[in-house]
Amino acid sequence: MNRQLIQGLLTSLVIYPMTSVAALHTFTAHEVASFEWGTEAEQIALTQAPANNFGPPSVLVDETGRSLYLLDSENQRILVFNTTNNTFSSIWLSSIPLSPKQASSSAPLSPKNADDLCVMDDGMHFYLLFSRNQKVILYNRTGKVIRTYPIGNDIIPIGIRCHKENGLVFEAFDGQFYHQYDNKALVQIPIGKYAFHVERHNDSQGTIWLHNNETELGGEISVKSQTGLLKTINFIGLDKDKNIYLSVEEVVGEESLTENSKAENVRRFLRKYTPKGELLAQVQLPYSLYAYTYQDLAVTPSGDVFQIVPLKDSFEVVKWRSGVQTKRRSANSHKLSQKLFSYTESQSKDFHPSETDDGVAQQKSDRPKQRGYRKSLSRKQIIRQARAYANHRFKVRSANITPRRGTRYGRKRVITPIRRRGSYRGIPYKWGGNNSIASFKAGLRAGKKAGDKCTAKNRRCRGKYFGSSRAVGVDCSGLISQVWGLEKKYGTSRLPRISARISKNKLRPGDILNKPGHVMLFSHKNRRGRFCVYEASARDWKVAARCYSRSQIREYRAYRYNRAHSSNKRPAKLYVYGSTSLAERQSGSYTAKLRYSDGSSKEVTSRVSWTVKRPYDKSRPPAYFSGSRLHTKSVNRDEKVYVKASYTEKGKRLIAQTPVFIRNTRSQGWWWW
Repeated sequence: MNRQLIQGLLTSLVIYPMTSVAALHTFTAHEVASFEWGTEAEQIALTQAPANNFGPPSVLVDETGRSLYLLDSENQRILVFNTTNNTFSSIWLSSIPLSPKQASSSAPLSPKNADDLCVMDDGMHFYLLFSRNQKVILYNRTGKVIRTYPIGNDIIPIGIRCHKENGLVFEAFDGQFYHQYDNKALVQIPIGKYAFHVERHNDSQGTIWLHNNETELGGEISVKSQTGLLKTINFIGLDKDKNIYLSVEEVVGEESLTENSKAENVRRFLRKYTPKGELLAQVQLPYSLYAYTYQDLAVTPSGDVFQIVPLKDSFEVVKWRSGVQTKRRSANSHKLSQKLFSYTESQSKDFHPSETDDGVAQQKSDRPKQRGYRKSLSRKQIIRQARAYANHRFKVRSANITPRRGTRYGRKRVITPIRRRGSYRGIPYKWGGNNSIASFKAGLRAGKKAGDKCTAKNRRCRGKYFGSSRAVGVDCSGLISQVWGLEKKYGTSRLPRISARISKNKLRPGDILNKPGHVMLFSHKNRRGRFCVYEASARDWKVAARCYSRSQIREYRAYRYNRAHSSNKRPAKLYVYGSTSLAERQSGSYTAKLRYSDGSSKEVTSRVSWTVKRPYDKSRPPAYFSGSRLHTKSVNRDEKVYVKASYTEKGKRLIAQTPVFIRNTRSQGWWWW
């Protein structure tokens, strides 16, 4: 990393000047722990997959703030940090027992396959998410398995939350949150006695809506860009004084579309707001491209914010504490800042390659030729095919598996990512693979191996090695070649030849995010602004769905396939977001978003017809709209009204509505806390 870049990054502990707040504070970083990567008791394990490394995905705190939890899956344990005496301990997770029937028909369940966790009962119980198996496992404090919960097949879970009253809540790939036993998406996400909703409106503004479940009062926080274009908003939590903590990402400068352009300048910030929405403190946060994280920040009731930062040589746990900005920093603070910002650019040598080099690009697809082959295809078709690769269920026999060290066929070796018989989900990764789903199924029936992770990085597989015909599956560019309907396999250096470079802001379903060595299929952006993709790269080496922040994809370029079209794009559903509770004589803004049949969406707030009505009669409601802002009148008692949005496009009329409580606050105080 050059000197100029380092000097720029060292502003991480210095707040950018703000004109809207007179005495803005900053946060100071304190090193809590530094772990080496490994499998020993005082180390944290790193799992490598094509183009991705995986360590602990999330950090969380219990309700008291006394304990911090990290899921160290590969070492089969939960790491517990006591924030009072600054000590670490481990909860070793037992293996998951299967009945004889389950053992013969289901994929094995091991703590090594856990993707996320949440904690209940002040650290006495833990729920672990197993996305591959569509299951949640309940553990107790001693690491013993208590119960197994299935997840409905309609949900692709990417994260999990625990709530005392609402139970388990899943964050799904489609950007929605769901209760454990309900396929209906939640409008607001529960956290403690509150519920929240995040919405990024555009490059300059977003909103956090918060609702107190006990008082039925709500409020909203306006989030605005400060140094660049606002791209993502992530709600972290609240402290005991009801201050609100967010992380936001901003892109500084315009994205260049020239061939030799540099990666985006993405800056990530930690922000602290008062309950009334005033910005109290801000600092530039480090981010690392060395290993994937899902939720890397957690706030305690006292207001300390913990962050996990996976670096090349260590796994860092950092505590951020707000306070008055000082003009001079200590040598230790300077050294820590250098370390935390040391891996903002990925190095290919640190990752498993995701594809063979482009010498394999001439490999013909095994797709059967048929009328219409190689004609243009719709975005809906592309996404449907990608979803089929991620959700495909198949059974593996002994003939489809290799020993741990692999099986040699002539000069080539095959090492399957799958080790045991059973039923699996998601087409497995295969080095150099370009199989259709039909040929994958036929290959398994013929005794071919289920995937091959014997990449060029593996010392047993070094050299010019393009994969074996004795295995079936896809690599990253093989997946794109299949879902785009290409006649032959195109690698990451050749895919731009049949597509057009576009801005990341213009990505639509079926476009790709591409860089040398890895490519992902874009599906959609979620409400926080994260990029949700399909890719042949997962902890267990398969096609999977995942969502990335802007900083995590800063090195990728966006491309649009020349033959993709959206002629079948139709308005599908209208969504309304905004405050679910307002005090009398107050106002709140509302947002409307339209989702199309191809999975894309757009904001239509200014184009909908906004109305408000009482639930049971036609008398005039105690509220009215001015544009998209609802203004409440005085009420003698608490009242419930419905906010209704109506929108018409292509002759189709869509309606969405949400209940809003108007509170009489003259005897209760006006603010929603």
